[in-house]
Amino acid sequence: MTPLVPITLFGWIPAVLIMFIAMPARRAVLVSFFTAWMFLPVAGFRFEGLPEINKMAVTCVGALLGSVIFDPTRLFRLKISPWDFPILVWILAPLPSSLANGYGAYEGCSLVFTQIVSWGLPYLIGRLYFSDLAGLRDLAMAFLVGGLVYVPFVLFEARMSPQLHTWVYGFHQHEFLQSRRGSSWRPTVFMQHGLAVAMFMGTAALCAFWLWVAERKKGFRELPMWTVVAALYAVAVLCRSTYALMLLTGGTAVLFMSRRFGTRFALAAMLAVPPLYVLLRTYGGWDAQVMRWVANLIETRRLESLETRLQSEDICWQAVQSSALLGLGRLDGVVMSRDGIAFIPDGLWLIALGRYGFVGLAAMLGTLLVPIAVYLSRHSPRTLFSAPYAGATVMAMVLGLYTMDNLLNAMINPVYLLGAGGLLGLPMLRARRPAFRPVPLVATPSPESLSLAPRR
Repeated sequence: MTPLVPITLFGWIPAVLIMFIAMPARRAVLVSFFTAWMFLPVAGFRFEGLPEINKMAVTCVGALLGSVIFDPTRLFRLKISPWDFPILVWILAPLPSSLANGYGAYEGCSLVFTQIVSWGLPYLIGRLYFSDLAGLRDLAMAFLVGGLVYVPFVLFEARMSPQLHTWVYGFHQHEFLQSRRGSSWRPTVFMQHGLAVAMFMGTAALCAFWLWVAERKKGFRELPMWTVVAALYAVAVLCRSTYALMLLTGGTAVLFMSRRFGTRFALAAMLAVPPLYVLLRTYGGWDAQVMRWVANLIETRRLESLETRLQSEDICWQAVQSSALLGLGRLDGVVMSRDGIAFIPDGLWLIALGRYGFVGLAAMLGTLLVPIAVYLSRHSPRTLFSAPYAGATVMAMVLGLYTMDNLLNAMINPVYLLGAGGLLGLPMLRARRPAFRPVPLVATPSPESLSLAPRR
């Protein structure tokens, strides 16, 4: 570990406060969130009696402090909605689960605090700063710019192997062998895993595509927009994540066809995929053989990876059935195996189910999917695919794809939660009706007042 690790982590919050002084609050939030998640080390420091100081904590706490100190009136204007209920349940879910499983209130409250930092704070900041059309468009543009900034780093690691985090911070952030893809490499850059980089670059490509199509955006800076879109899609392919590439392709097709036919059916149907998958894999007893067949068509190694995930889902469901409502409280240290296959909780939905049961799982899915459902229900198809709503609509799609990504992976990223909070706070904009103005009565002229033109 190099000295840059404590310098960047402990110095980040003061740096964020300087950003709030130097630029408008919304821009400071975007710059601080994206810069932190793209470049800070994947590391943390623990002190007795204090929460862990890590990348997630300084990213979210720094932005919140900047908002409280330099933009306090915005917090007081926040209005809580009934649709905020899922995030509240998801934050509090560890406490009843810990108590029910005999782990005590201290552990439960500690996990609640972790949930507040990693989920509650970015969601809250999204509600504060991105609950309007301009804010959501700025967020989509931030993904586009972040993707362009990451392009040279991704290209470097795709060719030379993931070394940047090691060179800068002195250690690799994950198992290095997972970066190998045949004779090539999966870039990791400064995120927690190559899968997170692939999803991030796919999101950047999708945002660029939709701003180009919906807004008829001609270019970015001095670059033609089509070259920006093509470059981001190409780099997303080089991230070498089959699932992320499938999500990017599917999201692009859904947006394009929905706009072409003027329907929100496909977007609405996307909301049913995560809960349907969960129900089929648990109470439905679905063996997911179709997924195995598709993975085998793509590549044999993809089948092996998928097989491990599916077997872990089967093992976890068998273990959690006795306490399906509130979960097991812990997964760390719980050794479960079947036929020599170790339990590896890869999917975020699986972790939520195992730890906090269906109460926590439903709340987690609701946190990500309810904002999309509310947004789609508030606006007509004609509005959804119009130019002013380009940023909001693409962020709804991005949030749906992120939820589906977490069916197989567990890559928590606070920048996506900014979109969740923003979408939920976006009001329904109704067309203004013209004010009623009484029409003055015109007096009918009397016959006496009429003058007849003289005849010639």
